[in-house]
Amino acid sequence: FTREIIEQRIDKFKCALYRTFQPLRVMRFNSSSSRCLMYLTAIIAALLPFPSFSFYDNSENVLTFTDFTDFASNIRGDDSIWMMQFYSTSDADSKQYTPVWEGIATILKGVVKVGAIDFSSEKFKEGLNSVYGIKGPSILFFGSDKTQYKPHKGDTDPQTLINAVLQTIVNQVEKRASAQFGGGPNTGASGGGGSGGEKHSTSSDSGAVSLDGSTFGKIYESKEIWMVAFVAPWCGHCKNLLPEWHSAASALKGSGANLAVVDATQEESLASQFGVRGFPTIKVFPGGDKSGPGDAIDYMGGRTEDQILQYTLEEVERSGVPKEIPEMTSLDVLKENCDVSKKVCILTALPHILESMAAGRNKYLETLKAAQK
Repeated sequence: FTREIIEQRIDKFKCALYRTFQPLRVMRFNSSSSRCLMYLTAIIAALLPFPSFSFYDNSENVLTFTDFTDFASNIRGDDSIWMMQFYSTSDADSKQYTPVWEGIATILKGVVKVGAIDFSSEKFKEGLNSVYGIKGPSILFFGSDKTQYKPHKGDTDPQTLINAVLQTIVNQVEKRASAQFGGGPNTGASGGGGSGGEKHSTSSDSGAVSLDGSTFGKIYESKEIWMVAFVAPWCGHCKNLLPEWHSAASALKGSGANLAVVDATQEESLASQFGVRGFPTIKVFPGGDKSGPGDAIDYMGGRTEDQILQYTLEEVERSGVPKEIPEMTSLDVLKENCDVSKKVCILTALPHILESMAAGRNKYLETLKAAQK
């Protein structure tokens, strides 16, 4: 049924009611008889089949539920990954999003359970609010442990949501592998670690910058080169990479290139933006203007300190923005710029500016900047 059909039925009922009482139309109805007629109209209209205006009642791929108890009993104890949309039939954006959600459910059929609930319905409102805090349109991801859930905070376009689902699947598999084998899916002949290996922090105290969703924007504001390693704390290959990564970061200070680390298990939304599906994943932001994830390219170098340095310095030569050449006016300036391990520092003596004049000094500087790049 649609609202139009219901309105048509009510109109037909009113016409029939009018014909029934037509012989009485010449009579003066007192207020009580008029009120009774109104009540009778309302009662019979209420008896007409009134549809539920759920957007997905006829969907083949989107799971729906009769009430909160039905939802809770279906999801509780289910080991599958669930992605639930909570919408309101009174929300125009939710209605427009219906075909998108249908398409996502079709793509993920047999892989992830996709459902939808009208959170504004009296059958669900109290339970959803008390258990999950649902008060507005939202999307939640549920792993094996249905007492734990993760709200989706990113864009709701299909690609972003599918990437988020894939990341959820990866995290779920890795957790199970870690529980089964004691060291994540990288345990085995490839090396890199069981649970007894040393854990390396992803903090910036060893050289690389630690980024999260609130600080990642500094990359887009910078014209320098940035290389970001997405890691997981339990990942054996990540444990092998991090000491090399931090050491290379220290050696690259002042070069126009920066190394950073993101804990993808804590920043799932950020990882999904870059399609991270395994660890470690390294993304490179070349020098110059940046606007978003689309500016990143895949890292194609090795994972030892020397290999990281070689790749990064080649990228500096390719896309790096020339840095200002410091003038050695004191010993402190010299130490600040040259007292770094594994860094070559070239000192150039230039004629006094009164001898070469400004034009000559600028020419010397242009030559040095070209050599620096």
